[in-house]
Amino acid sequence: METYIEYVIIDNLIINYLLLFCSIRTLGLKANKFLLAISSIFGTIFVCVFPLVKIPSAMLVISKIAVGVLMVLISFKFDRLKQFLYCFMLFVFYTFLMGGACFAVITLLGGNATNISMGSYDTLLPVSLVILSCFIYAFIIIRLAKYIYRRKDMMPFMQTAVLTVAGKEIMFKAYLDSGNRLYDKKTNAPVIILSAYSLEKFFSQDEMASLVFGETSSVFKNIHYLSYSTVEGISKKMVVFVADKLSISGLGVNKCFENVCVGVTFKKFNDAITYDMLLHPSLVS
Repeated sequence: METYIEYVIIDNLIINYLLLFCSIRTLGLKANKFLLAISSIFGTIFVCVFPLVKIPSAMLVISKIAVGVLMVLISFKFDRLKQFLYCFMLFVFYTFLMGGACFAVITLLGGNATNISMGSYDTLLPVSLVILSCFIYAFIIIRLAKYIYRRKDMMPFMQTAVLTVAGKEIMFKAYLDSGNRLYDKKTNAPVIILSAYSLEKFFSQDEMASLVFGETSSVFKNIHYLSYSTVEGISKKMVVFVADKLSISGLGVNKCFENVCVGVTFKKFNDAITYDMLLHPSLVS
């Protein structure tokens, strides 16, 4: 069995860096690239040295744990012990996951499972394949971490909204959007924004068409159009109607309003949390 030292060095430098980067970013911390590089080099040196030194199996395990601890300590200046412990546990967890992912990819492409498990490389499979697998893995981890943090940040602003329209009480998931500064020029009232795709679940196609075209015979009251500008400075128009009642309940909020202006958008609200409505901040302040 042959082990190519240049493959070991390249492989471990990149994988160590990605594992440390994923662990730190999962905690919402800003990674220092220089410290990550130093830590990766430190870990790679020990990976190359371990096979050359004959030590008992128990000591080998302890030594590898110690190296992992030192790598995490080098990679970031932690403020608290708990922060370091979380990062170290993530480092260990991601190491097992990444190892399994690489093993699965290589064996699926015909690599020798026995040789791989013993730390050797199959020369028929390029080392770039392992590295590519690791980058894909790291990308998924970072995207997942961002999704979790985004969802966590949004949760305090999620509300339950009950809108009364044409005698129907309809419940929607609503997000309190501080960026919603729309006011109806006709009534000078704040405008909540509702997805047409959520609204059409409760009204027929003809009723939705009457809203879009502003028909006076519509079941929707006081239909008119509101001109507004996007962040890019593009002028647009939005159809607006007046709902009979709006009730808002959520974290620390329990309010009720009558004759509320509702702007209809034909975009779906699909963020870390799916919702139907953007609330105006003045309604809950």
